Amino acid sequence: LSLIRTKNETAPIYEQTSIIVKELKALPKSLNIPVVCTCQIPRNEEAPCLNQLRGTGSIEQDADIIIIVNRRNNANEQRNFTPSEFFVAKNRNGALGKVTALYNHETVSFIENQYEFNDIKLLDDWAIKKLLNEIDTQDLAKALKKADSEVKEKIFHNMPESLSKMIKEDIEFMGPVRLDDIYNVQRKIINVLTSFEEKGEMILPIKNAGTLKLVE
Repeated sequence: LSLIRTKNETAPIYEQTSIIVKELKALPKSLNIPVVCTCQIPRNEEAPCLNQLRGTGSIEQDADIIIIVNRRNNANEQRNFTPSEFFVAKNRNGALGKVTALYNHETVSFIENQYEFNDIKLLDDWAIKKLLNEIDTQDLAKALKKADSEVKEKIFHNMPESLSKMIKEDIEFMGPVRLDDIYNVQRKIINVLTSFEEKGEMILPIKNAGTLKLVE
């Protein structure tokens, strides 16, 4: 946005922004293409929100979709991939919410790193023990009912033998369970896991970068 100039550059910034945004919005209609405009917003809040766009002319009012990208900018960060968040702050034709992604420093791109329950096998023993301390054994038994054998083996390896025996019996005598119920419990456990990284308590391993999808 800051690279675009109006004919009257002496006008107040908010007026210039309003003119630019209105003309940009006319392009999709006349050319039948999507138009994406990027701009930098103040970093005076921990969590990006729509309030950060107040006072920026008509961006907030005229945009059909507003996505705020928040990426940790740590000069001492040694990892090639760093966590990022996409906040859908406005969406005329859809839902609002947050999408997590990873920023790839080498390719200057964002990629998905959405964890699934079977990705628990990527964790080391310390991380698995920490996770097990935070989840209910009944939820764990239900989640393991449709888990990979490698995941089951790694989880049982990191708990007392008596507890693993009890969970195995629970799985055996549980009976039929709806797949939706199993998925919801698995997602609940993964949310606990990812919350560790958000709090800075754990660094989750990067999944195979070759299989990760570019964020569209």
